Amino acid sequence: MRQLAVFTAILTLACASAHAQHWPQFRGPSGQGYADAKNLPLQWGGPDNRNVLWKSPLKGEGHASPIVWGDRVFVCTVLWHDDVKDRKETIPDHLVTCYSLKDGSQLWQSQVKPGPWKRNDFRSGPGGGYAGPTPCTDGKLVYVVFGSSVIAALDFEGKEVWRKEIVPYTFDVTIGTSPLLYRDTVLFACMMAKKQDSKIIAFDKKTGDLKWETPMPQTGFGHSR
Repeated sequence: MRQLAVFTAILTLACASAHAQHWPQFRGPSGQGYADAKNLPLQWGGPDNRNVLWKSPLKGEGHASPIVWGDRVFVCTVLWHDDVKDRKETIPDHLVTCYSLKDGSQLWQSQVKPGPWKRNDFRSGPGGGYAGPTPCTDGKLVYVVFGSSVIAALDFEGKEVWRKEIVPYTFDVTIGTSPLLYRDTVLFACMMAKKQDSKIIAFDKKTGDLKWETPMPQTGFGHSR
């Protein structure tokens, strides 16, 4: 089913974690999904919106998780236009949206120019595979990857700082890997359907310049998050 509008629900968990620590990447600071916050609710949602502090409309489709830094929430989606007839021949809009952690109000939404890869396998959903990777941040820039084989960095006001296309792009079905930060480097694992194309790429986090590549020719496609 095509879903044009979903809702992001920020719970007590998110707010409590934000005061103690940031949630800057997929599965949190350590990548293991742990938070230091105590006495968190075990139940939420339902007809009475139990423990839900706010809801906010989120345009588009995607599998990316939201991240939190300070008083801001960031998430990636893609949006198909109503007049699109063949999704295999069209790339949807790539959107990065920022919300206020306090009340869920949208602070800004920016569009990233798509990369070169058109998906032709939609087993992961009608359009969400284009927005599979979860963004990451260092508190200054937000680093995003989309399934058209593009990586970009935006500042906290939504202005694009740099953008790079990832080539070659012999991924399987879609890109399921999220970017990671280590000191001054953005790391991205490109595990391709063609093993000879597999590699780990390191980008300079400030400029997007290529720092190094490590070939992984023995590794087939993967969707490590």
